[in-house]
Amino acid sequence: MPASIPHPMPLPALHVADQLATQEAPPHQALQTLRKHQPPEVAAWAWEMALVRQKAVLKGLDGLLFTREALEQATRQQLAAHRAKRFQGLGPLIELGAGCGADTLHLAQVAKGIAVELDPIRAIYLHHNLQTRNLSHKMLAVRGNAEQFAARHFACGFADPARREQGKRLLDLNAYSPSLARLMHNLPGPCAIKLAPAQNPDELFALANSASVSLEWVGWLGELKELVLWRAIPLQGKRVVTLFPSGATLACDATQAPPWPEAKSIGNILYDPHPAVVRANLVGLLARQIDAFPLDSQIAFLSANSPTPTPFGRVLEVLEAFPFSLNNIRSALRTHKIGHVEIVKRGSAIDAVALKKNLKAQGDMHATLALARVGEKQMGILAKPLPGFNQIVVQ
Repeated sequence: MPASIPHPMPLPALHVADQLATQEAPPHQALQTLRKHQPPEVAAWAWEMALVRQKAVLKGLDGLLFTREALEQATRQQLAAHRAKRFQGLGPLIELGAGCGADTLHLAQVAKGIAVELDPIRAIYLHHNLQTRNLSHKMLAVRGNAEQFAARHFACGFADPARREQGKRLLDLNAYSPSLARLMHNLPGPCAIKLAPAQNPDELFALANSASVSLEWVGWLGELKELVLWRAIPLQGKRVVTLFPSGATLACDATQAPPWPEAKSIGNILYDPHPAVVRANLVGLLARQIDAFPLDSQIAFLSANSPTPTPFGRVLEVLEAFPFSLNNIRSALRTHKIGHVEIVKRGSAIDAVALKKNLKAQGDMHATLALARVGEKQMGILAKPLPGFNQIVVQ
């Protein structure tokens, strides 16, 4: 048993720590209270876990055990439930890289199998969390190396390979642990593999058998959260964007990205596509669905003369468009009485933080300043949200 986890698990002490954390007790007072009845190492573990569990509630993972790092990497429960449904009825499942069980808890509701985790502390918490949710009879928590299991003997599989090294995100598919190539070889035919959202989809389709593979970009509110490679499990298309909490889906049947419409000068409306749409390179498909056009053939801002509601991007009313300069921006802000500015940019090297400090904005109105490269020139676009047209919520 790792020294950092008291044995047996001091759950009564954790219950007290949870109460102290809920009461927002200062750390030194909480630890003093816990140490009255517990050894120092037990008190420290319980207080640390109580603080982690407060954050876990935001992901729908209340009442469970996590390390801080594992919680940061854990799948939000609405997303895990969405993914697990696709394994319904496929048979025994193997999960590789299960962590503390954020996905496992939902996979266990649709299939029986085993969940494998290499890290000893996470494996202990994985087992505990399955027991807490009365799912240990469905999914067996196993500590072990994902590369040493005969995964192909299962009917389906899910893998979440390690994609960080010394805290840095990895984009080299061979540097994943296990690598994508090894996972594709070892996992059963029907499977899903989580990848870094920034991976190039064209590269992924070239490496995999595109006839049986689909890619899904998953967003939560205004953020891109996941990229998942699906094999031999039907999706709505080859490139799929799914946004939550709405569940809206944008899909393309081809592995190739849809072409963009012809670029035109900015109209009355500015669309800021969701990052998942941009990463999936489905901007062209979205443009055609909402009768919009790009400002530049390489820049993902879209425009139109009249608005169309869409869950796949923010819809803004253009107040003013101008060549980029600090004087032009300040003038536009004064004209429209803008005191609160959000800056978004595409294809622009401008330092948004430094720019915002120099705007000297005054007024009560809120607006978005979009910075875009159009041809060889930099453009500024001052816009405001259209009521009733902005389904995306930005955290």
